[in-house]
Amino acid sequence: MLNADGKLWQGRLGEKMRQIGTITTTLHANNARVGLGWFSLLISIHPDSPRHNEPLIGEAVQLFVHIARTQEGRRVTEIIEIQGFEDGKYITKTVGV
Repeated sequence: MLNADGKLWQGRLGEKMRQIGTITTTLHANNARVGLGWFSLLISIHPDSPRHNEPLIGEAVQLFVHIARTQEGRRVTEIIEIQGFEDGKYITKTVGV
C-alpha cells in the first residue's frame, strides 16, 4: 500500500494497528481485492477493533496496490481505489495497470 506521501512502505500490521489513520503495510494475496479482504480480517482479530470494521476501512483506506513477482522482478500489476463499503461489499475502482 502507499502512504500519504505516495511512497511504498513495508511494516507489520500488528505494530501499526494503533496508527490506522496512516497505516501502510504488506499483505500477501493473489490480487488487490483479495488483499483488501485479508486486511479487513487482520484488523478484525485485533482486540480493540470495532465489530464491523468494513465501513471504517471503506472510508479510511484510499488505495490498494498489488505487486507480483515476475521474471523481470517485482512489478505493480493492479491498483484499486477504495470508494466505500455498501450492501456488504467494498466499492472499488481499478485506477492503474
